[in-house]
Amino acid sequence: MTGGKARKAGGKNLAGLLAFFALFLAALASPSLATIDNVATAQATYAGNPVTSNPASASVPVAPPTSGTVSVVKQGTVDDGGDGYADVGDTINYSFTVTSSGTVEIHDVSLSDPLVTLSAPALVDVAPLGDSSDSIITAVWDVLGPGDQLTFTANYSLIAADLALAAVTNTATATAQTTSGGPLTASHQITTPLTVLASLSMVKTAILNDGGDGI
Repeated sequence: MTGGKARKAGGKNLAGLLAFFALFLAALASPSLATIDNVATAQATYAGNPVTSNPASASVPVAPPTSGTVSVVKQGTVDDGGDGYADVGDTINYSFTVTSSGTVEIHDVSLSDPLVTLSAPALVDVAPLGDSSDSIITAVWDVLGPGDQLTFTANYSLIAADLALAAVTNTATATAQTTSGGPLTASHQITTPLTVLASLSMVKTAILNDGGDGI
């Protein structure tokens, strides 16, 4: 009879463990929970009477959810040919940095800027090394590990309309995919000021009307 009661108490303990693991799995599925809180009690029999322990509680921190994000930073430098002023045909040299700024790898990374033609991407691989890869089969970068970067460059030739505005404004947009297939987007708009030279010139001509006598 005592053995039966022990098995019954053991079954209750097993049920408590199963309940704990169910709560643990639920917490993993719900990243909003900061901790897993659980209360357990022990039950037994003594001299044929039930005995129950005081409740014991535990709070286990849950690691923050992992996520993949992308960011882009764009910079522009004017090459005025050394005269100190922007002219038609002078260039703006752009640099772009796309970063896997989350805690997990991202996929199918690309960058676009409607104003310029971008160079091929160059990888800046940070530790752990080797977690980024690209097959160069498609226009997108296949895998970009956390903290790793892709750098791009581009040149833009100034036109008369740019000089009239004394600035060039454009936006670079990075796109990527998470491991689960969710889309990621980041953009960076910059305005590059131009130093323009304002000038005024005049040409004057004169024609003498001598009445036809040549004097």
